[in-house]
Amino acid sequence: MQVVGHSARLLRGPGGKNLYYTTNSVTLGGGESVDVIIDTTARLIYRDNVPIELTAREYSLVEFLAIHSGEVVTRSMLYDHLFDENDD
Repeated sequence: MQVVGHSARLLRGPGGKNLYYTTNSVTLGGGESVDVIIDTTARLIYRDNVPIELTAREYSLVEFLAIHSGEVVTRSMLYDHLFDENDD
């Protein structure tokens, strides 16, 4: 699935970057450099301070993967998160 590959590239960084959580954001970076910021209040994602245009579903996927970083995420977990029974 193209969205999964694209989202994984957004979250993956060289040198084993760390995730930092605050009340309103998830930040992926290492040391003094910040690569990706996920603003969970505004539902926006920035890479190197440049906003990334994503659909609502793509944003939801990236946010879910970031929150579950370091955990095994199964296909069924992704499906349950991205699609509810009322989706067409």
